[in-house]
Order: sequence, then structure tokens, then C-alpha cells
Amino acid sequence: MALPLVAVSLLVPALGMPVLVPAGGSAAFWLVMWSTTVQTHVPPEALNLPHAYDVAGSLLMVAAGRALAGPVAEAVGAPELLVAAAVINMGVVAVLLVARPVRRFKRIGLV
Repeated sequence: MALPLVAVSLLVPALGMPVLVPAGGSAAFWLVMWSTTVQTHVPPEALNLPHAYDVAGSLLMVAAGRALAGPVAEAVGAPELLVAAAVINMGVVAVLLVARPVRRFKRIGLV
């Protein structure tokens, strides 16, 4: 699911604005899949805690990214920062895809 986001993050600088629509679609697809996975694998009475951690972590990383993006782009250059971010993104996805539990994840309730 993350691979389309990686591909889009590499194409945005090259293709410009028209790529933002598929990028938004990919992000929306990921959000639906993530929400569905959490809701089908976590008991209803325990859903609040993983959701709270997810939201808190996401907000923290957005704030950190916004605080660091400007100074880092100024220091190394915006194109270099975007390429480095794409490489890091692909590396994280590759590590996740190597993990056996991630590769063999099954949906609950499918016959």
C-alpha cells in the first residue's frame, strides 16, 4: 500500500501539480486501508488507545517535519531534501516489506 505513495513522492518534483491528484488519492486509499485494518484487528473496547497513539504520533511528526523542513532545505537545498526524503521513505517501506508479519498479514473474517 505504501509503494504508490513512494512512487508519487518521486514523481511530484518531476511532473509538478497534476501529480498531486493521484497523490491525494493514494493517501486517501492508505487512510481507508489503515482504518479498516485497525478496526478489524483490535477489539472494539480497545480501539481508543491505538487511535490515540496514532493521532498523537502523527501530529508530533507533522509538527517536527514542519519545524525542520525550512532550515534543512535552506542548508542543503530543496531538491536535495526531497530526494533524500524519498530515499528514506523507500528505505522504510523496504524494511517493512521484509518483515514476515507484514508480508503475511491476513484479514480477519475472510473465508
